[in-house]
Amino acid sequence: MSEDMEEKKKLATFVKSVHKDLRKKFKNGEKDAKDIWKEHCQNTGKLQDYAEAMKKLATVHWGKQQQERVHWCRKTLLEYFREGLKKCIEKDQRRVQRLSKQTEEPDITTHHHQLEKVLSGRYLDISTSLHEKPLVLDVGSCYNPFKQMEEFKVIGIDLHPATEDVYQCDFLSLKVEDSMQTSCPLANLRSPITRLPSCVFNVIIFCLLLEYFPSCHQRWRCCVQAHKLLAPNGLLLVITPDSHKQHRNSAMIRSWISAITSLGFSKWKYEKLEHIHCIVFRKIQDECSVNDDIADLMFIHQDALEESSQEDASTEDGLFIERNDEQIRQTMLELPGFVSDSED
Repeated sequence: MSEDMEEKKKLATFVKSVHKDLRKKFKNGEKDAKDIWKEHCQNTGKLQDYAEAMKKLATVHWGKQQQERVHWCRKTLLEYFREGLKKCIEKDQRRVQRLSKQTEEPDITTHHHQLEKVLSGRYLDISTSLHEKPLVLDVGSCYNPFKQMEEFKVIGIDLHPATEDVYQCDFLSLKVEDSMQTSCPLANLRSPITRLPSCVFNVIIFCLLLEYFPSCHQRWRCCVQAHKLLAPNGLLLVITPDSHKQHRNSAMIRSWISAITSLGFSKWKYEKLEHIHCIVFRKIQDECSVNDDIADLMFIHQDALEESSQEDASTEDGLFIERNDEQIRQTMLELPGFVSDSED
């Protein structure tokens, strides 16, 4: 094995061990997830090693893969802000108009009122969502890879930044304040960031972020935070690693989509690239419909693998998938029927 391959393996093993250790502490019930995360945030030595390992993996060893992620995000955002947003709003307007003509049917009337409540005012006015240079928040930025996107203004935040152009911030503990009343304008940002204004970001990127957290609830809370921070029609980009074929972890992706759309998002785009899943959500309502019972849908396949290590793997994996398919089915029954931009 070459020296480069040995170093890549060593760095990747260390990064995975940090994630696995957090999940192990949570599964063993040593402390609750909040205390485990707080303790982790205070371990500056490990955070420094983690930041350096991630930066080196991304800039030295991932090379083409990392550039593919940046390129995909830039291409997707340009597509959305140049044409996609207009198409989404026009489709929403047609939905409202179509349903308004069918108000004699009770079920349709209820659905119409729900749709009008969600897709109203500024969400149907494209002029309020178009910006000369959309504002992007890159969460878990590490070394600010998305600064290459010159068409956008990118703010990178990370638990322990690897470069000086990224702000230090614990996203889980971040306070989201009313944008009209906040005492922390974006022009005066300094590390550590503890507060940000609501409804001001046009894009939020979670690139290889959610799988870092040991509990489903923490991954869920990140998505809640994103909804609060995004402006109307803003996008949440979720990128999660997976080198298997598209169908291998399809249950997890369907589950995430169900959970996140329930907050007040619609799914705008999904693509499976060679090593990652890329999901894009559009914010379609001001109200964030938080139901913590849905947090369990934010599972990752490592959760199942680690659970199954205590019992027969094949049996446990089957039960896990069956259990979560049922959770997804039940959740879908509770969701409104207009959560996807891919449906007309």
